[in-house]
Amino acid sequence: MPKAYLIKEDDKEKYPVHSHLIIGRTKECNIVIEDPAVSRKHFELIKSEDSYKWKDLGSTNGTFVNGQKMLSGELHSGDTVQIGKTLFRFEIEENSKPTEASGVGEIEEQHSIVSHTFLSMDESTVSPVKEQHATLLLETLCKVINDISTNFDLCELQNKIIEATSHVIPIDHGAILLTDEEGKILPCPKCSRVHQWEGGHLVAVPVNRVRISNTVIYKVVKERQSLLYQDIMDNEDLKRAVSIISLNVQSVICVPLRAKEKILGLFYMDTVSDKNRYSEEELLLASAVGNASGLAIENVKIYQELIEKYRMEQELQTAATIQQGFLFNNWSSIPKNCDMFAQTLPAKVVGGDFFDVILLPDNRLGFIVGDVSGKGMPASLAMVRLLTEFRIQAQRLSSPIEVLKALNEDLFEYGQQGMFCSFCYIVVNLKTGEVTAVNAGHLPVLWWRNHKTEYCFHPSGPPLGVLPNTVWKEDKDILSKEDALILFTDGIIEARREDKNKEITDREFGIDRLKKTIENLHLENAEKAVQDILQKVQKYSAPNLPHDDCTLLLFRWLNHA
Repeated sequence: MPKAYLIKEDDKEKYPVHSHLIIGRTKECNIVIEDPAVSRKHFELIKSEDSYKWKDLGSTNGTFVNGQKMLSGELHSGDTVQIGKTLFRFEIEENSKPTEASGVGEIEEQHSIVSHTFLSMDESTVSPVKEQHATLLLETLCKVINDISTNFDLCELQNKIIEATSHVIPIDHGAILLTDEEGKILPCPKCSRVHQWEGGHLVAVPVNRVRISNTVIYKVVKERQSLLYQDIMDNEDLKRAVSIISLNVQSVICVPLRAKEKILGLFYMDTVSDKNRYSEEELLLASAVGNASGLAIENVKIYQELIEKYRMEQELQTAATIQQGFLFNNWSSIPKNCDMFAQTLPAKVVGGDFFDVILLPDNRLGFIVGDVSGKGMPASLAMVRLLTEFRIQAQRLSSPIEVLKALNEDLFEYGQQGMFCSFCYIVVNLKTGEVTAVNAGHLPVLWWRNHKTEYCFHPSGPPLGVLPNTVWKEDKDILSKEDALILFTDGIIEARREDKNKEITDREFGIDRLKKTIENLHLENAEKAVQDILQKVQKYSAPNLPHDDCTLLLFRWLNHA
């Protein structure tokens, strides 16, 4: 059968023309020309029965055939084609010898491809396998799949895929290449290298040592094709476009690693032996291995993600236990002339809301509520540091303002950039009922008296950690018998309910609803009151949970000490 070639006039390099050929700058073109004057896809040549028709693909600078700028036409032997600065001569060799590989002739007839086979992973039309090989192929495939299906270590799995396949398909050089969706080769997430087979041994090499054609990667990853090159020597385009993993390669198979919904990479293998040129049966076997391997790799990734998720959950549970251990819970130690309780409900396993109660010298009782910006582990760690520092400074410094100054300096200096904490600190004189409060950017306190609530102790400065050398002011007042102070965080009043009616704008629990809830309660027991209020907040936002941490502290003044 006659063979057609495009021959570069400058270096006489020959490019065989099969059924279809595209010239341009992009890597998916059959002939890539790195020339700014050449368009991304510039020129197309198609074999049509006994003729070769060409067309310009809308290029910027045009295509010149025999010196004339043309849009399309038919090429004849001896014609010249100029694309950018590159000049080709088109030649048809009438007496070309047929390929020596017996299997290639069948492939040419079935696929109209002279030197290699494309097996599309999205098509069911595949050349029939000879009946006498079917049983052997099935047994081999089952063995390979069984070898890799129970391995959940990504490095070991890739090695096992290559090694198990090498027992049934002769491989001189091979590699598992993980890629992104664009075909960029990625290192193994576990070892940061690429797993290869060289000279009968498994090796792991850096990504920059992997050499493979962008055209091959594009066809396998982007077009989901399995490739069989039975005779590399008959593929001038491949020899030019591909830096095969080794030299003197005779035959190549390259198949996708196909997962459930995407291609994870490719499995490349070649042989340097003329006696071991790959057959179409081996292509089918390799394709099946590629499918099974893709699913196995995906399963490993899912398994590792589950393990990591479980590990993180365990760490968060441990952190939550530690965090809860830092919060005050010795309610029985509260003086008898007081009744108080507090509770925090983290939006995540751990959060940034906190409270504390501390017995101070001179028959005083101090308590705080704070809200560190953010959620999760960073907020939790900042909360633990603040609580620890507060307990030290509250015992050391008698003035609430001085305590806040010390906390502010610590958070501003050592906290993460942009992290801050709203903070309200109240000290009650247990002899007189006098209240001293300092509010650093926190919500006002609610004062309950005779079933009515009103705001008190508004913020007198920014939250902790915002500015250095900040000065706040103290507010003072006197408690009457049965009065109550309620401190809370914004997660309570910002809890939202789910409502399909988009016209309803009042979706948040809000301060008015909180005040009404408190006023409707009989504040005879602080613990029960706190739990009732938080339960109403959760019920309000059901079936969802409040989106932010919710903390509530209630202090009841029973009588003078």
